[in-house]
Amino acid sequence: VPRFWLDVLLESPVAEFLNEDDVRVMEYLTDMVFVEAENPTISFHFAPNPYFSNAVITKSFRFVEDGLESQEFHRSEERRVG
Repeated sequence: VPRFWLDVLLESPVAEFLNEDDVRVMEYLTDMVFVEAENPTISFHFAPNPYFSNAVITKSFRFVEDGLESQEFHRSEERRVG
């Protein structure tokens, strides 16, 4: 279903944090994988797009005393272009 994940995000509480640039990028989102663990992660899988060459970008979190703390994004190896 085209734009499936974008539509899911736009209908969720996350929508208030998305700007126009985010929406353009999320049009290429093909899957989101959440891994529950001591330090949970969300992996965003993207179709080829004009914004970046990584197929997967992963966001990590860690539990702290006050809740969850966001960690840096991790990118998969870049796709070869051309």
